[in-house]
Amino acid sequence: MRVEDVKAVLAAPDHQARNALIAAHLSRLEDELAQMQLSVASLRSLLEPADAPIAVEHRTVPATTAAAVQDVVELHDLLPWYQGALGELHATVAAQDLRPSGPSGGLFSSDLVQYERGEATVFVPLDENVRPVGRVASLLVPAAELAVTIHRGPHTDIDVTYGALGTYVTEHELAVDGPVREYYPVDAHSTDNSAQWRTEIGWPIFQTEWVCPVQ
Repeated sequence: MRVEDVKAVLAAPDHQARNALIAAHLSRLEDELAQMQLSVASLRSLLEPADAPIAVEHRTVPATTAAAVQDVVELHDLLPWYQGALGELHATVAAQDLRPSGPSGGLFSSDLVQYERGEATVFVPLDENVRPVGRVASLLVPAAELAVTIHRGPHTDIDVTYGALGTYVTEHELAVDGPVREYYPVDAHSTDNSAQWRTEIGWPIFQTEWVCPVQ
């Protein structure tokens, strides 16, 4: 226990207060253990990847008008920031009687991984501009050529899917500079069952296919 927690236990006025403090500490330990087990499983998957290759689709994505929240984020704050920003986006879009024209998505700079701090954007595509409110503003999401794979389930081990897609892109010498892109066909806004979540991860690439002109 931390020193201040030990002091609190020793200073507890009765056994019920003392037991409550110990129970709270036990709960924190259980949460830390669960997170550690997830981290161990994730690292083991990186060291011992599955034999089956991931399915990758090359996709051309057109430019899209969207409501967006952009910020510079610390890597350890990314998940709560993403959840809050996406909730704010959906609330603003609904309040303005707008309808999403497709699944929500995100743009994440490589600085987030390399330096643990970088620009992050989440967006909801629309057919018209949103009126700026709070952090929400209108954004033109640029067109892109992407290598896309699907991560199924919660985001606790999404780094494994990222690693597999990064390996694919590197081995095929396709990578170009630009933010990695995510789309959320099924997410927390769709269902509380995280096992049903589906995240499309898009790595920016250049297309190697070409069409011979007709003579």
